[in-house]
Amino acid sequence: MNAKTNDRGKGVFSRTVLSTAVASALMIAAGPSAAQDEDVLALTRPLNEIELGIGYVSEDSFKFGDYSGLNEKGAYLIGNFSLVGRPAPLSGSARYWSLVGTNLGLRSRNLRYQYSNQGNYRFSFEYDELPKFRTESAQTIYNGVGTNNLTLPAGWTPAGNVTTQAAQIAAAERPYEVKHERKNYIFGFSKVLSSQWDLDVKFRRETKEGVKVVGAVIGNSGGNPRAVLIPEPTDYQTDIAEAVFNYTTQKMQFQFGYNLSLFNNDNNGLSWQSPYVGVGGWAAGSGYPYGGQLGLPPDNQFHQLTASGGYNLSNSTRLTGTLELGRLTQN
Repeated sequence: MNAKTNDRGKGVFSRTVLSTAVASALMIAAGPSAAQDEDVLALTRPLNEIELGIGYVSEDSFKFGDYSGLNEKGAYLIGNFSLVGRPAPLSGSARYWSLVGTNLGLRSRNLRYQYSNQGNYRFSFEYDELPKFRTESAQTIYNGVGTNNLTLPAGWTPAGNVTTQAAQIAAAERPYEVKHERKNYIFGFSKVLSSQWDLDVKFRRETKEGVKVVGAVIGNSGGNPRAVLIPEPTDYQTDIAEAVFNYTTQKMQFQFGYNLSLFNNDNNGLSWQSPYVGVGGWAAGSGYPYGGQLGLPPDNQFHQLTASGGYNLSNSTRLTGTLELGRLTQN
């Protein structure tokens, strides 16, 4: 497969992906006779598919691998499958399970599992990865990329502006990658409690790790500030939970729920050394070898109670309402 894309007018690039795969479709043997309608057979005898193989990327490219994980030259595993288990027809059982995996050899992999007893309960789990590649050729003069404390190279000579430091900057620059990787762990559970009541519970944990670029300003007014672009570490964890009770009859429907969101940042702040000498008007300790500090997104949590519902007053009139109460705090 050849892929080409236009990078916003900056030229056309292409990367070649060669792949070979073996796919097998396995039919679950079950009880219906061959005389049954083909549509009925498709529902009662689900198809299982497995695809395994080797792919090859011809050249390194962050842009080509953005979101897909095909950013590095070399071979990779092709791994996809879809497996379903159902009871034999006329067995009287309503249980079934499914397991689906996609892109298992890449950093954009996804795996989903579900087990259910139809009309009674359902359990599900999902794991998902998604890479975001911005550039592999960013440059910085700082040591400590990926940490919250950035220092200048030993023997740095400060100056008042970038122009007079051009040669020193060029000699000190080193490359780093601007990228993020998200991972999601998702759990779900639902249960029919009675003919009117059911429960639905969901939980998701998302982690985000990587490095991005942020502008750091040094100075205190429009006349004297200086700035540097610095690598900012990202190490987030977000937990989201939801529990909902549903009540349903022919005339009325009500829903009572609780939502929770917890955000944690392993880096509370970012500090860096100033590459500039002190400028008139700056506070003492702002110029080299000192620097500045930047607050990063703070830990926070959110709680919310919800109640909503509707009542059919007649065939043409319905009364609905919603009540929500939430509380958000942050450190």
